[in-house]
Amino acid sequence: MTDGDGVSIFGGSHVWVDHCSLSNCADGLIDAIVGSTAITISNNYFTHHNEVMLLGHSDSYERDKIMQVTIAFNHFGEGLIQRMPRYKLKL
Repeated sequence: MTDGDGVSIFGGSHVWVDHCSLSNCADGLIDAIVGSTAITISNNYFTHHNEVMLLGHSDSYERDKIMQVTIAFNHFGEGLIQRMPRYKLKL
């Protein structure tokens, strides 16, 4: 079951999201939450969306402190509003 994300990474590790075109999803384009780590988001094309990318889901969730994400060579195109990216955890 999904909450409408284009790509939802829920507790995953060693994930590579590469060469995707994402727009107009019901929720975020890419969400990495619940202790996900070792993620690379590269060479993607994002357009026409409000909430582009969320990394970490709660300031109080301890497992998100281990999160490591590489974001490289993405194109943030027209019609984007926020979360390019947004990292939720306060260190």
